Amino acid sequence: MLKCGTYSGYSTHIQNKEKPCNECKIASNKYRREKRNRDNLLLGYDPRRFKKHNLKKEDYDLMLKKYNDKCWICKESDAKHIDHDHKCCIGDYSCGKCIRGLLCSNCNTAIGLLKDDEIKIKQALKYIIK
Repeated sequence: MLKCGTYSGYSTHIQNKEKPCNECKIASNKYRREKRNRDNLLLGYDPRRFKKHNLKKEDYDLMLKKYNDKCWICKESDAKHIDHDHKCCIGDYSCGKCIRGLLCSNCNTAIGLLKDDEIKIKQALKYIIK
């Protein structure tokens, strides 16, 4: 039994039209996270990654194969991040048409910190060459 006196927690509060207590919220979130991780292990991937970019697993696999699972910029590190044009789709979600490629964490972060700004990227290149 949980501290609030329920056995099933979150759903009992909802059924009784009560605001769920913090302990029940934490327990519910933990359960959902563990279930999602178990499901992802069975699938072999996290389908949420592809859904937020409107991308099919097969298309992702083809993109990975294109550069032998390596980053499209540095061609050294493993490509784990789906990069899209933020001028088309602002934020973390993509329409799927503006996907530019697959990047490693460092290259994805670098482009993000430069805010996809061509002028800033060219200035950074000039700085490095100089």
